[in-house]
Amino acid sequence: MTTRVRTGVGLFGDLPLAELARTAREIEDMGYDDLWFGDERFYRDVYVCLSHVAHATERIGLGVSVTNPYTRHPALTAVAAASVDELSGHRLKLGIGAGGSNHGPLGISRPRPRTAIKEMTEVVRRLWRGEEVDFHGKVIELHAGRLDFVPEHADIPVYIAARGPETLKLAGQIADGAIIGALSSESGIRYAKRQIAAGAALAGRDADEVDVVAWIYTSISDDAAAARAAVARLVVNSLQNSRDILEQIGLELPQDLRDFFERTGWSQAIDVVDEAAKLLPQHIVDQLSLTGTVREVAGKIEQIAASGVREIAVLPFAPVGSSKMEVVRRFQREVVPALNAG
Repeated sequence: MTTRVRTGVGLFGDLPLAELARTAREIEDMGYDDLWFGDERFYRDVYVCLSHVAHATERIGLGVSVTNPYTRHPALTAVAAASVDELSGHRLKLGIGAGGSNHGPLGISRPRPRTAIKEMTEVVRRLWRGEEVDFHGKVIELHAGRLDFVPEHADIPVYIAARGPETLKLAGQIADGAIIGALSSESGIRYAKRQIAAGAALAGRDADEVDVVAWIYTSISDDAAAARAAVARLVVNSLQNSRDILEQIGLELPQDLRDFFERTGWSQAIDVVDEAAKLLPQHIVDQLSLTGTVREVAGKIEQIAASGVREIAVLPFAPVGSSKMEVVRRFQREVVPALNAG
C-alpha cells in the first residue's frame, strides 16, 4: 500500500459485558484503529456497550455501525451519541443507515429511507450545535427540541451506510464519511466510489473529504472452503438486498441461482437462504466478503486499498473449529503484515 489504510472491527452486543471489555482491550492492543458496534436486532444496547468499551480502552475509535431513523428518534440518538462521545474523550463516530433487522418485530415501517437518513443527519447536527430545533420533515418530526446539556463536541462525525446508488450519493453530499456495506471486489468498490463522488460534486465538495470505510464480512482459515462457508448465508442476504444493483457492481448470478431466487420470490426465509447458500459459486462469495487463506485475503485487501478506501472494517465470522476473535487476531497479525510486506 502506498498510504496506510486504517483497520477496524465490527461487533454486535452478543458478548457478556465483562467479556466485551477484555475483548475491546485486546483489539486495541493489537493496533486496530476503530471498534464499530451495530444497533441491530435485540442485542445488548449499543450505547451501553460503547460506554463500557470507552471505560475499558484509551485510544481506539468507537463507532455506531449502524443506527437508523426509525427505531430511535433522532433526538434520542443525538443525546446518546453526545453522551458517549463525552465519556470516551471524543472518540465517537455515528453511522446512520436505513436499518431493517428489528423493524418487523416492532411493527415499524421504513418510509422514504434516503429522506429519513438525510433528515436525521440534519437534526442530530443541529442539536449537537445547541440549537432549538423545530423540524417538520417528510419522515421526522421534532417540536422545539433542544438538548438539556451542552455537548462538548458539536462536530461528531456522521457516516452514512449504504450500497444503493442514491444513498451513496447522499453520503457524498452531506456526510463526513461513507460506510460501504459488503462490497469487496474492485468493481463493487469503484461503483460505490463513483456514486459518492457524484454526490460530492452535487454539493460542490471534493470527494476526498468523504472518509470511506469498507465494512466487510470476514473469515480467515487455512481451509479456504471453511472460511467461505462461514459467510455464505450473509452473502446470500447481501445478494437479495442488492438485486437492483447487481449489474452495476459487476456481479452476474449463475443461472441456477437466479432461477432459484426467482422461483422463491427472493425470500429471506431461513430455509431459502440455506438452500441458496449451497448454490453460491466461489467468485460471488469473493465479491461480497473477505474470505480464504491469509494470502488470499491479503491479496483482496491490496485491491481494495488501491481503490481509495481509507478503512477496512472486518465483521468477523468463525469458520468451523475457530472463533470470531481468532479471525480478528489473524487479520491484524498475519494479513496486514503480509499486505505491508508486499
